[in-house]
Amino acid sequence: MNRLLQSTMYFSYNQFLGWKLWSSPAVLESTGFTCPKGDSMDTRHLQNNQELFDYLVSLSVDLDAKGEYRLAEEVKRVSRFVNGSPSEFLHESQVVLRMLSSQYSSLFSSNELNDLASVVEQIELAFKSIGGA
Repeated sequence: MNRLLQSTMYFSYNQFLGWKLWSSPAVLESTGFTCPKGDSMDTRHLQNNQELFDYLVSLSVDLDAKGEYRLAEEVKRVSRFVNGSPSEFLHESQVVLRMLSSQYSSLFSSNELNDLASVVEQIELAFKSIGGA
């Protein structure tokens, strides 16, 4: 089982911010969140927010290499949310990845599209398991 969202920042529900940062890994562990691996070895499985950040940076580099500079900048912009609220980082990542897979699918191979879908699904599972959006 993979653990997504496990990083140096942990969170719980807060009525004003939606999520509140905590410093203890026990808070995240107590949610029981796990992200199940899929049946296919071709999809990307993230262990934590750092791996999501790394994926976004890699995606930005790939888009830049394809001459998609505006999209590369947007993905890079979203990756910078890693230093803020975990829920904001996940939400912004989910939005940009959905946009790429739906509006720019022709830029990606089938494996890359599978990765995009897998990462979006993992983010959705993370939100559902912690009672988020």
